[in-house]
Amino acid sequence: MYKNLAIAILLGLFSQTSSASEEISSLCETCVTEQQFMSHARSLLSEEGSLITHIFNMPNIAYKKYRSSKTGYVECENVREPDGEGGRQQICRKKYKYVTTEIPLTNQQLSDFTVYALDYNATEKLFQERAVEVPRIVQGTAFDLIQNSYAQGKVIYYFNNNAPFSKYYSEKMAVVLGSSSKVLNNVPTASVPPIAFRFDDDTIAYAILDFVDSDDKFHFKFIKIEDKHNFIDLREKNPFTGSYTFVNFSQSSWSAFLTALNHSGLMIRGAKESIIPEGTVTIVPLCSSEKVCPQPE
Repeated sequence: MYKNLAIAILLGLFSQTSSASEEISSLCETCVTEQQFMSHARSLLSEEGSLITHIFNMPNIAYKKYRSSKTGYVECENVREPDGEGGRQQICRKKYKYVTTEIPLTNQQLSDFTVYALDYNATEKLFQERAVEVPRIVQGTAFDLIQNSYAQGKVIYYFNNNAPFSKYYSEKMAVVLGSSSKVLNNVPTASVPPIAFRFDDDTIAYAILDFVDSDDKFHFKFIKIEDKHNFIDLREKNPFTGSYTFVNFSQSSWSAFLTALNHSGLMIRGAKESIIPEGTVTIVPLCSSEKVCPQPE
């Protein structure tokens, strides 16, 4: 029953696309003041036009709804240099005007959202406390997942073929999806908390539910990787930051990290696969010769 509910709701949600919808939702844990909520609503307007946005701060159980519009216009100013025709040169820039209006919520909407937020927060806590343990035979480290769809697929396949995990998570996700559907009717939403996958070397990969297919298989998008000292955002084109800290790294973890760096055109100065760094290291770009650039940009 739980799984059928999850599938029915998910298929309804994901049959809508963001580009075709006039409404979207977004989570914003840093949105506290009215100005922060409004700024976040404006940031969701990638193109000119109008949009209805549902902004949720789940930890604070706060919900704001806005109608926002973005209109482009050209603004020109004269400069001192002559234009050669008796006038002055102009510098023109395209600017944008935003109009954001809050849409009042009814008591019923606020009540439904409160239930949704409480379900979401409880499920998030459970997911954080009970990660999916990935055995080494499947994948040894979360670093293997960086820009590696094959490794990600292996982990997802393992999840889908382990009945206790699938049943546990499907029940929890169905509860959240059910309460979110009362707040958001056919609005694309990231309505389920991330699931944690813990690997043999204690690295953790977080994934969000993408959809459930017609064979009742779960599909996830991996969004970030963490160990005790580092954080890697998989949503970025270049997920690596400027430096990393290595403490008690295993050879297999280091090899996977080094391979991911190489694929991204990056390197740790003086690093070798046989030598595991200690402490904080700096990430530098590789030159076209596949050697470390003498003066990293």
